[in-house]
Amino acid sequence: MSKLKANDRVSKHTTLFEHDDCKTDWTRQSILQDVQAEQYQQAQKRLKRWYSHCFGIDEDDWQFVEAMASLRNQSSRITPITREVDGEYQNETGFLQTLMQGHGVIRDYFDADTDALFEADLIYYPSIDGQERQRLIYKPFYCLSSNALDCIDVRVQGPDIGDLGESVTHSLGCRLVSEYLKRSVEHHTGDRVTVEYYVEHLIEEHTIDVVVRKNNPETSQMEIFAVVEVETGLNRESEVLEDFTKLGHVDCSRKFWISPTRNIANRCLNVILARDWLDIDTVPEELPLLTGEGVLHNTNQRLKSATFEPENVKWSEVPHTPVTDVLSYQDMYDMLKTQYDPTLFDLPRT
Repeated sequence: MSKLKANDRVSKHTTLFEHDDCKTDWTRQSILQDVQAEQYQQAQKRLKRWYSHCFGIDEDDWQFVEAMASLRNQSSRITPITREVDGEYQNETGFLQTLMQGHGVIRDYFDADTDALFEADLIYYPSIDGQERQRLIYKPFYCLSSNALDCIDVRVQGPDIGDLGESVTHSLGCRLVSEYLKRSVEHHTGDRVTVEYYVEHLIEEHTIDVVVRKNNPETSQMEIFAVVEVETGLNRESEVLEDFTKLGHVDCSRKFWISPTRNIANRCLNVILARDWLDIDTVPEELPLLTGEGVLHNTNQRLKSATFEPENVKWSEVPHTPVTDVLSYQDMYDMLKTQYDPTLFDLPRT
């Protein structure tokens, strides 16, 4: 029970403990005592047993939840699904799934009762810019609540683990841009690149969402080819400024800013435009980001070196340009689907 063990606590599980069939005080105290005694598996069993009693959550539903967490952590192109058969776990060798194919297939594969999972506050729909979305890039997606993570053995990895509403959307953006860059670079140069997710300490104590490295034939060394930040919403302008400042400290000629929608991307551009980082007029929300040649329309050609020093950022200067390309999820989906690999989003084999 790695999450409980790491945090030595459980989530509130309010929906469960307030259920009429749940003995609230006694049930919660028993689980907390198990955690304090480091009996994490016992605490997990208690939680799952009560969710089953109150909401009818069965083992197939839990396997669906674990598969969702595994898909989110996935960095390789394929993930085998493990299924319990007669008390033993077996790999389904014919089932290959990626995050970009959505959660619909594994939901149907395990015949998961999503209505019960929603009622129990174990899953919920992702949101973009405050609006609930049942689908991203035309595929169904769900988010795991912290309650669900207490009940499974798969830890969810990535930045801002507590912000689980953003996590699936954020991870999807990281996977989309990595697949796009892999294929785009190979198509145009014949070279291959390697991709790293959530790279720590590249810039002091900060984390870069995606770092792409490519071999330099002159030095035979893998060097930084591109860095990427995935911004799934515009909650505070300070976050945008800090992220762009961070990218401005990477000595790299390709800086990608990725957002779920063009609306968010253009609003982020306007935040840095107001700080004299872009030499263009105000970017309208409806401005197309890409031309047919794949160049950021009316923006990339007019970038200039960053000179602005944001407030509350300790760096004294921003030595490099913070952005060269801006892409939405739909942009990357369309290019991957039509130009590079249409099979990336196909349903997995079962």
